[in-house]
Amino acid sequence: MRLAAFLFLFRAAHTACTVRRESQSAPRASRRATPHSRKWDMSSEALFMRARMYGCWPAAEYNSGNTMELGQSCFDARLRSFHLLRRAKIVSREDVTPRELSAIPFHTIISRSVSRNVTNESTWFPVTMRRLLLWLHCLLLTVLLAPVQRVAACSCAPSHPQTQFCESDFVAVVRVKKVLSVNEYEIAYKVKINRVFKSNPKADVALMQNLLWTPSSDAMCGVTLKVGETYVLNGRIVSGKAFISFCGLSIRWADTTSRQRKGLRQLYQQGCVCDILYTHWRRKGAVLESSGGKRCLWESTPGPQDCQEKYGVCMAAPSGCSWVPSVPYKNCIKEYQRHREQQRSREP
Repeated sequence: MRLAAFLFLFRAAHTACTVRRESQSAPRASRRATPHSRKWDMSSEALFMRARMYGCWPAAEYNSGNTMELGQSCFDARLRSFHLLRRAKIVSREDVTPRELSAIPFHTIISRSVSRNVTNESTWFPVTMRRLLLWLHCLLLTVLLAPVQRVAACSCAPSHPQTQFCESDFVAVVRVKKVLSVNEYEIAYKVKINRVFKSNPKADVALMQNLLWTPSSDAMCGVTLKVGETYVLNGRIVSGKAFISFCGLSIRWADTTSRQRKGLRQLYQQGCVCDILYTHWRRKGAVLESSGGKRCLWESTPGPQDCQEKYGVCMAAPSGCSWVPSVPYKNCIKEYQRHREQQRSREP
């Protein structure tokens, strides 16, 4: 639909520019020879020819293009001239109504607008053309910005589950029972709380309502949950309400690994003294030297990002913070290294 409207407006603008270019390429003398400035040749031969053509004596107020056919009277010629002059006035008006404009062909509107503008060199385009080009630019801007608005609606920095656990007011496993539409900006999920991994006094009071609040729009980082599913969620307490966000922890309980469940029960809380920094895999060495032993580096893809997210727990040790080795973590790292070696062997 947008493409069809864009092509229609572009074709109209191209037609108008073509007509104007043809008008400007005409001889200057012919452009000055308008009905208002033409000097009539009052010789007897000219009068005879015009009387034969029109059926009456020429007058300055008649349109010179209104030639009469055989058998027409002077009165018929005047009526036709009046009709064409009235149509030209309607086209030249700026406050023309849609009903009046619909009775005139589109090419007539464009040609009349351009020819009117040729006589006025102080204005580059008439009002009709300026409005047409304005709508064309607005339509093009809307088409170009539509994908940008969709991408930039809600953006979140990568955050490890342990970091989300440590920075939240509550972490709980809940089953969604119902979706409540509160107002235009917020919705609430009626939930059953199965287990609470982390909480504080304010969160205890808010969770007693069995309601989790979130923005109603994805553009405001609202969370979409399915009724009947069980999730592990984290959130903040705002004005006595438990709020969840798209940028927070929102994982189906069936999709969590055994290492993540152990981290939620105990290990994540013990590792809150350490920071987990999301780092590009190429900058791992430089960032590790400047961390001072207080950070665990969460390497981006093609680094072991999935291994550190699903099986990694950052804990403090005498030598500094580091990923705690475990059987699932070691197996994931070995699989990652094997996959990397296969990729390198296929490279030229």
